[in-house]
Amino acid sequence: MESTSQTTSAPTLLFENVEDGEVIYQRCLIIKARYLPVAKAPATVTIEHKSPSGDDLYPPQTWPVAEGNTKIIAMLSPGFNTLLVQPNDHGTESSVLNLTYVPLMQQPPLHLAIMVADDSPLSIDYEPSNAYPNFADNASLDSAMSRLRMLAYMWQAMIAEDMRKKGLGRRSFRLDEQWGVDTTSARFSHALRDAKLWEAGAVRSTAKIHILKSTHTTKEVRNAKISQDNVLARNKARLHAWFEEALQASGQGIFLASARPIVAGLILDSTYDHDDGFVLGHAAMGSHNATGTSLCVFGSHLAYSWPRNVEDITPFLVDPGRPQDGNVSTANATTGAMWEICSIGQTDFLHQLGHAFGASHMTGIMRGACAQHWPRNFVARTAPNHESGEEGVVVIDGETANEAIWDLKNALAFTYLPHFRLPSDRPFPVDEFVARFAKPAIFVDEGTDEEGNHELQLKMSSPVGIFCILWNGEPSEPPSLTSPLFGARTSLKQIEANFHRDQPVRLAVLARNGKETIIPDVWTLFEDPCFLRIPGFDVILHKRSVMCKDLEEGVQSMQDKRFWTWATLLTKRMQHGTIVGVKQIDICVTCVLEGVYVRFQDGIRVNCGPRIQKSSGGKFNKHFRGHAPQELMIPPNQEILGFEVARDAQVLRGLRVRLSNGESKGAICRGGLFEERCILEPPVGERIIGLYGRNHFGEESDGMVEFGIITVRKDANLPNEVYEMPELQNIDGGLTEADFDRDDDPYAAPDVDYDSSEESNSGESEDADLLLQAFFELNIE
Repeated sequence: MESTSQTTSAPTLLFENVEDGEVIYQRCLIIKARYLPVAKAPATVTIEHKSPSGDDLYPPQTWPVAEGNTKIIAMLSPGFNTLLVQPNDHGTESSVLNLTYVPLMQQPPLHLAIMVADDSPLSIDYEPSNAYPNFADNASLDSAMSRLRMLAYMWQAMIAEDMRKKGLGRRSFRLDEQWGVDTTSARFSHALRDAKLWEAGAVRSTAKIHILKSTHTTKEVRNAKISQDNVLARNKARLHAWFEEALQASGQGIFLASARPIVAGLILDSTYDHDDGFVLGHAAMGSHNATGTSLCVFGSHLAYSWPRNVEDITPFLVDPGRPQDGNVSTANATTGAMWEICSIGQTDFLHQLGHAFGASHMTGIMRGACAQHWPRNFVARTAPNHESGEEGVVVIDGETANEAIWDLKNALAFTYLPHFRLPSDRPFPVDEFVARFAKPAIFVDEGTDEEGNHELQLKMSSPVGIFCILWNGEPSEPPSLTSPLFGARTSLKQIEANFHRDQPVRLAVLARNGKETIIPDVWTLFEDPCFLRIPGFDVILHKRSVMCKDLEEGVQSMQDKRFWTWATLLTKRMQHGTIVGVKQIDICVTCVLEGVYVRFQDGIRVNCGPRIQKSSGGKFNKHFRGHAPQELMIPPNQEILGFEVARDAQVLRGLRVRLSNGESKGAICRGGLFEERCILEPPVGERIIGLYGRNHFGEESDGMVEFGIITVRKDANLPNEVYEMPELQNIDGGLTEADFDRDDDPYAAPDVDYDSSEESNSGESEDADLLLQAFFELNIE
């Protein structure tokens, strides 16, 4: 993308990432440009913002040019913007770029908030030896607000440019803005000091910062027992919970859970404890709730190193200066240069914002440790790296490495949030919730070839479209955003023609919503097909599931574990032949999905998970634990439409059930390092008639690692023989462990009252359970 509008021909300024006349949907914009020939490029450029009539829209800004390359951070005004780029070189003529800024006021914004303790001194805590000279004059609450506001605009610009480079369109979140005193330019701050706000144009629409007063004191906020950096802390999630409490207590309707706000929150009263060597009053934590409040929080202990305004961005991100003592706490690292301190704080906070937007740990921003590359998003030439000894580099797109960006899967997922939608986006082809969380399906089914002969086929599908299909890491076709596939199939013969049977074939299907399904070895699917044929009948049952991440991807540590395999139908044949349906489903969640109970109308309860547990005393009936077991009654004539499954690296974290009457219930334990939400629904034209899955077995926790549904055609009738199939029962888990005498149904446990004394003998101490609660938050709906 290159455009230019010039009054002379040489040297030429090419705008690389924006076109003249383009419509922009976010206020803060990164403009990349380069001069050709390089030898005639100026050292700096000044950009002037004008209205079509020539009025100033924003104070002039000067930006450096490095080997012909420059990056300009432009703060646009709603409507038409004429940007006049003036080289600070008398031999070069000016260039003009016309843009139209259209705020998408119909989209939900990102809210910014600062939580202050009940007796807060209302200032940023800092170490004089670490901060900039005379920082004490800029340590006020107003200063913290300015730095948070500028940081949010930097995030906005960076995300939009990253999205554009990925081919997803220039899109980003908008900020909750109001008419007030803008602080994004140093000239506006000077106007506030000189009482000339109107003359300077400093009163305008700008990002709103909500100040939330906590009911907790500074001493409570700075309690070492709740500090995230303290390895001995018992409740590291408490500051996050207090911040959410402050949001609810503010009395503002926009922060009610039913409004589904997404909030970036700064904890003002953070402080570095020299004696203990960690930060108090700090938590780097983010959580996403698709039907409630999503919140990320971060301490203010590094805010002194963040830019207050646009003029600060380049100086702060290339400042090689070092604090007097040579290091500063950055939660889990030490660093020397001021630009590194700034980058660590800004990227760590952005990482938590990613969680608030629903992103899981992947590459780039969500992997962490990318702060060294953060300035490359904003500057033309970086500063030297004191840690690695590397010299500064000229940043060139496509050539200069940059890990401070989003993983493609997270970026795709963002496009399905209303905060990132563009006017040109097509409506979702399915329910919004399904569109966001549905994983692509990969399964083996029976089909016919061109001559009508029966054959086994590998099928792939996604309700939102398939972005790309990778066979051993190679795309079968070029990825497509504009024309995604909604289904694909290939025969066993075709796969055998392209790959050797004695070599594993890895298949990855990435959907348009960023959800990915991986099969470590396709041959295993044909050895254990995802369908069951009922002997003697022309009825085929299909299976599809959600596995924990490591199990799906074939990580070796998961291959060496023992799992209890289970299944159950959602109907049951009585002794006299009557068929009864499921009456109730109980979902049991601690910090993991322990299991599910399926209760029938005759009082029989089936474990979805291990039927027994082993301990030093022998084998006992397995009772699932749950901090708050969720019981969902299934009314007559109502169907189960689908499930929401939360998965982590080595276990599932929770489950929600959705009924045809619109009711939804379950529990999700938020806080896993690799947590991802997935939707599990039957294919079009089919209905759910059973469940299946796998659980850890014989370990400290028997949490679930796979949860799946069994489906059949909607018009199919299940023959009585289906109730005799061992593949649809929970008998021995495939481990021959159920070898104790029983008088009841061999695959169902009778309904019994929960006995807490058995839990106390399970080998897990109360202290361990409290520690788990400190890391995870149970979200019940």
